[in-house]
Amino acid sequence: MFFQPKENVLFELFSNGVKSKKYELNVIDVPALLNFEMTLDYPSHTLMKDEIIKNTGRAVIPEGTKVTWLLKTKAASKVNLYSNDTLQFRADATDSFSASKNLYKNFSYSINLSNNKLKDYESLAFNIDVVKDEYPELKLKSETDSLDQQTLYFYGQASDDYGLRKLQLVYYPIDNEKQKQTEEIPLNGSNLDDFISVFPDSQNLIEGISYNLYFQLFDNDAINKEEDTFKEDLKNRLQENEEQLKKDEQLLKELEELQELSFNDKKKLNEFLKRQKQQEEMMKNFNKRLKDNLEDFQKENKEEDTFKEDLKNRLQENEEQLKKDEQLLKELEELQEKINKEQLTEKLEQLAKQNKNKKRSLEQLLELTKRYYVGKKLEKLQEELESQAREQEKLSNETRENNTKEKQEELNKKFQDFQQEMEELKKENQELKKPLDINESQRDENKVEEMQQNAAEELQNSEQSNNPSEKQQNENKAKQNQKRAAEKMKQMAQ
Repeated sequence: MFFQPKENVLFELFSNGVKSKKYELNVIDVPALLNFEMTLDYPSHTLMKDEIIKNTGRAVIPEGTKVTWLLKTKAASKVNLYSNDTLQFRADATDSFSASKNLYKNFSYSINLSNNKLKDYESLAFNIDVVKDEYPELKLKSETDSLDQQTLYFYGQASDDYGLRKLQLVYYPIDNEKQKQTEEIPLNGSNLDDFISVFPDSQNLIEGISYNLYFQLFDNDAINKEEDTFKEDLKNRLQENEEQLKKDEQLLKELEELQELSFNDKKKLNEFLKRQKQQEEMMKNFNKRLKDNLEDFQKENKEEDTFKEDLKNRLQENEEQLKKDEQLLKELEELQEKINKEQLTEKLEQLAKQNKNKKRSLEQLLELTKRYYVGKKLEKLQEELESQAREQEKLSNETRENNTKEKQEELNKKFQDFQQEMEELKKENQELKKPLDINESQRDENKVEEMQQNAAEELQNSEQSNNPSEKQQNENKAKQNQKRAAEKMKQMAQ
């Protein structure tokens, strides 16, 4: 009997003076987890300071947080993270592993350690709860001036879980929405702000004209939220259109079989036309919201935008089609009263045809919307890369005291975040029917990552060296790598 042997054991068996050959009991090293950290890189719009959690894989995080797992192991050659999909850890050094993932929903997972003898020997199960980023909230109260009855006073409170970006008063002549104007209302940038607004006040108004007005509030995560909202709305409109097409076919079939319309038939037709009008109204509202959103982006960017123009043209076509639909629905209502079955059937066939065209138009609009937001995110990433290039170049020109390994590692981490976001954008782009030409090269990213890592190592060697000549040599190598990394990032951002 052997009691917990820690190394291989040679042994023989004896019985009645007979001795066996030598046997060897092989002791297999068991993979074990010695130390475990999670780095939580919170989205920038949350304004939360990144943190490190030790010895647990459980956490509550805001949506979009980048989680990096850092493991110290013993006798492990491979580490896997199992969830809906498998994420393999990268071996950073002997017995050190790391992996990263951006999380947008609750995440249940297990971390499994293996070596060449034992697969998934140690399995640790965890879950991370993801808190969704709520939409900004606006509470508003209005009062009329007791003297002139024309002036409105608005008392409001704007709030968001992670901070407010912009608040606007939007106004336009009641019969001409194209003359819409906006007035910025100052905010303090926190997640809760009170404000007062007066209308009319200093706005550019035309005397004798009545105006409509409303307030619109933006939080710090505008692009992603607007994208999710519009894509979801478009999918809903497509689904409603599919259902409407089925109802069109059913109603036409029933009408063709009838000689005349009974009371119940007229009632059914009336309900059908009501539903169609409601759908048209929802589509008009959606068009308006998306157009307003595009105008806001254009004001912020101050540049011509090909994606925006394509989307704008499609929205204009939709508006023209909706006007035709509206006219056709009026004709149908008139025919319904006259009970002209032949003409009614003809107009319903025309409406069904237009609904089929609308389906194709909605599908194209959904594709253009996806393309538009992929383009916007690409612009944002290019700007971020340019900013990182400037930071990297600035650091390369700093003195010995300021050009440190820690500061370089901060820039390295920023670039790794950029790589992760770029990878996600590439996936979104590939889902498009006609993907955009994103020239980002994995080879270029790897070069920047390598140069930045070399710079950090050379700065560390310089800090640890007691030889002035060697110290200077390492500093020069670090600066060279930093400048090359900055230059490569500038090329990638073009």
